[in-house]
Amino acid sequence: MAQKKVSMCRFCEGDCGILVTVENGRPVSAEGDRNHPVSKGHTCGKQMAMVDITNDPDRIVHPMKRVAGKLQPISWGQALEEIGAKVRELQNRYGPDALGLYMGNPAGFNYATVPFLTAFKSALGIRNAWSAGSQDVQNKLFASELMLGSFMYIPYPDVERTDCLIILGANPVISGGSGINFPRSGKRLKEIDERGKVYVIDPRRTETARAAGEHVFIRPDTDLFLLMSMLNLIFKDSRYDKAAVSRVAEGIEQLEEAVEPYTPKATEKITGIPARKVAEITDNFLSYSRSALYNRIGTDLGTLPTYTDWLVKAVNLVANRLDREGDMIFSKQIVGAAQLFQSMGVRNGTTHSRIRGYPSTASFLPAGVMADEILTPGEGQVRGLFMVCGNPMITVPNGAHLEKALKELELFVALDFYENDTAVHADYILPAATPLEREEINLASGNFQPIPYVQYVEAVVPPRGEAREDWRILRDLIISARLPVKAPAAIQKLVGSLPLSPKPLAYLFAAYKGVNPIKLRRNPHGVTVDGPHYNLVLGKKVLTRNGLANLDPRSLPGIIDQARSRFDELKKKKRPRNELLMITLRDRRSQNSWIHNCPSMMKNRKSNIARMNTKDAERLGIAQDDRIRVKNKLGRIELPVKVTDNIMAGVIVVPHGWGHNPKAGWKTAAATSGVNSNLLCDDQVLERPSGHPLMNGIPVQVSKVSK
Repeated sequence: MAQKKVSMCRFCEGDCGILVTVENGRPVSAEGDRNHPVSKGHTCGKQMAMVDITNDPDRIVHPMKRVAGKLQPISWGQALEEIGAKVRELQNRYGPDALGLYMGNPAGFNYATVPFLTAFKSALGIRNAWSAGSQDVQNKLFASELMLGSFMYIPYPDVERTDCLIILGANPVISGGSGINFPRSGKRLKEIDERGKVYVIDPRRTETARAAGEHVFIRPDTDLFLLMSMLNLIFKDSRYDKAAVSRVAEGIEQLEEAVEPYTPKATEKITGIPARKVAEITDNFLSYSRSALYNRIGTDLGTLPTYTDWLVKAVNLVANRLDREGDMIFSKQIVGAAQLFQSMGVRNGTTHSRIRGYPSTASFLPAGVMADEILTPGEGQVRGLFMVCGNPMITVPNGAHLEKALKELELFVALDFYENDTAVHADYILPAATPLEREEINLASGNFQPIPYVQYVEAVVPPRGEAREDWRILRDLIISARLPVKAPAAIQKLVGSLPLSPKPLAYLFAAYKGVNPIKLRRNPHGVTVDGPHYNLVLGKKVLTRNGLANLDPRSLPGIIDQARSRFDELKKKKRPRNELLMITLRDRRSQNSWIHNCPSMMKNRKSNIARMNTKDAERLGIAQDDRIRVKNKLGRIELPVKVTDNIMAGVIVVPHGWGHNPKAGWKTAAATSGVNSNLLCDDQVLERPSGHPLMNGIPVQVSKVSK
């Protein structure tokens, strides 16, 4: 008999509530939960991917060992014993830095994984830890710590109450609200636009721009010049309260001096935004009593992403649009986490990469140096790698370089659902439970909730075969290595006290949010949180040395000169006739690479498809659905193209997350003919301090492929 069970989608910060239909112990369908306090029945369709992954015949459901190039099932006991022995051998032979760790995107939506990863890293003495965050968010963590004293202080727009929202390089209708819990974003953006104004500033007329507001084209990788021109206007016209800003921040004079040359007239030929439009946007931002300037990944993958994100915060702060209801706000959970991490001494720059000396961000190093850390001989060379739910072959810059490195490892262990494009090189694959096979609490999205709520759900079905939850696998690997746990005492206590379940951690989180655990279990659809929906930081809980926010751009060494050099370079540059700027996108039925084996998501989809402007296509002799070649010094890719006026002239869009290995074990993904845009991203060119690669605004040459 069919039964419907309450759960939540776990693909993005939207955390939409869902109802999963189970028949004969198997999930068969999933739909939106109308009783969820925020999503209210909305889904984007990706919830069916969780059903597909759970039932997938290609899934790894037993521990696997590669023998003579082929995977063979082995017992958990054998897998753990052999891996533990190899860990001890590598560390005895090469020292503590012989091991590395990579954490992929799905781990961030599994509340129990991160604390156990912390214990795992400490127990095995792993310093070389990388994550998908270095292609995504590490610039924000650096900017937040520089300005506000903690990498946790990432604000988000109070979308339920704001009257003017500027969206810069974000597409919440597709992403679900990256850096903000924002389900039903299309409807909610229309509500903002009806009572005020919405601007969507992007090189592409995105799905968000088509849903609500006014779209404004901007050239890729020029966002910081728009931001400086907005600040220039604010300072020039004295449209800010200097005394009020000075009470909560320092460095205002240095900031004003830094942006003085970047008038809207000076920047319009760089950004492509006319000076009068910059003035209009700035005027509306200041005129509405409740406004928010929100940015995301489009601004985080350029040449100077840390400075760009820092400037977004600076615009909001100077305009008195930070830390107020209806503006950019901080949650109670963010404030608590920031204070906790400060007390534990967790901050940016506690270690540096052996190769090129990049500082750590929240204890992770840039993934762009991972290949060189494995390939470069010498003390500290990485010889063994653990990968938790990741596919860096597709997601990090220059996957060809990384593939060469993976083949040199003496031990490679993957915790995953699949033998994916990266795990195809693994010596062992340990089967992880899928989202529907484990309990969950909305810990990740709890950092960014305009409508605070807590939801705890039990597993919908038990794990298939011998699959196990990530936390349990990590705990067992610690035990099998037979090495002392060096984690902080709080983490040691957590690991030691949870032999059967991490549920106490979930209940602790709920209690911190003000929700009784008993009430939480009785209300699986979710419980809204009473009390204030945000927490004041400025002037009260800023964690810099003197308690003031830092507005002096010189805190980023050399950044003023770097910005000037970049500006002068763009002013002088004359692009070859066939050169376009490549940016990426994520479509509604794709989540990086990890749902490309799901039939419900891949129906009638065999490849990623580029998009380019009509005028560029005409100039280059390219027609609708032609096959094109996109190349630079690193390599070339070929794929079909759609010609559209939704793309700014001079820009080409290539969706990321494609280019699967035909030899990998996930057959649906492996059978596609898509290409990996990151093969054209240079892992030798990373921003300092964040270590972010240039993934948006890459100069490429485009031509038609002859038939």
